[in-house]
Amino acid sequence: MRNLVGALLCALAALCTAAGVMFHYAQALADTPEPAREIVGPLAEDRSILDMLPDRIIGAALGNDDELLDLIPDFLSESLRNGMDTAISTALQDADLKQAWYESIDLTRTDYVTRLDMVTSGEIAVAPPNFGATDTEGPTMVLQAQPFAALGLQKLDEVLSPVGLQGLLDGLRNGARVEIPLNLPDPTVVSPRTMAQWLAVSRSWLWFFVGAGVLALAGVVVARGRGRAIALLTGAAALMLLSRFVGSVAANARSGGEALGLGGELDPLASLVRDRLLAGLSVHIDQRAEWLWSAGLVTMGVGAVVLVIMILLSRARSQPVDHR
Repeated sequence: MRNLVGALLCALAALCTAAGVMFHYAQALADTPEPAREIVGPLAEDRSILDMLPDRIIGAALGNDDELLDLIPDFLSESLRNGMDTAISTALQDADLKQAWYESIDLTRTDYVTRLDMVTSGEIAVAPPNFGATDTEGPTMVLQAQPFAALGLQKLDEVLSPVGLQGLLDGLRNGARVEIPLNLPDPTVVSPRTMAQWLAVSRSWLWFFVGAGVLALAGVVVARGRGRAIALLTGAAALMLLSRFVGSVAANARSGGEALGLGGELDPLASLVRDRLLAGLSVHIDQRAEWLWSAGLVTMGVGAVVLVIMILLSRARSQPVDHR
């Protein structure tokens, strides 16, 4: 019975280890810039997305801002939009484009994570859904395109200043938010409330590793004799099985990401961002799966060595002693 309990404890230790690895990655993705930059950064060189951005930036900057639109005489509206389109298109070929894209990624990530944290703290009230309804209320990702707009400001000076519309430029520089909704993750698949809860849990990743160590130690202490080696081998097998499960999550990301809330029909810009996000996530998740597999192999090797030692010691003790 003690050996069975020891094996179960080691299996639970493996589960805590896998959870710690994935939660640590989720926390790093949410709270540090490097993972998101590595995943979405290559889009700065994707011509298809760069061709879409000028019109989306102009629409986001001017389309819903009545105060700014009031500054534009009707007879200048079309020429101004054409001038802005040219200025922003030129800016998107600027040497500083990559840095602007990184800043946009950082702003998008921090804005989304901040709003999820506000859901958790209650600063953003999210009403529970009616019975039987899908829980879709709450924040989703919004691409913060201000850095791209900032790249075009100097060139916009050439368009706006000669016609007396410096006030419009000041409005863009000092107050206008340039936001492009992405609707990711799909709230009909993974509710924003659930995302906020998992983000809060992920920040406790260290305790999962602490728990894994305590459980593994308890499993070895509780078991007796060869049961200790069996407990370690059970934990190793659990780690290797869990690595395959994590690998299946990566495979889901590569095949469309429905289970991650990143599937479904999206507008072209959001679809490009989603596809790059899925490709990067699949690589990163595969890396974590390989880590778990390697940890399982190491643990299995340790367990096998312990088992061999236990068998040899048992045989040595069973040998009759010659007193001659």
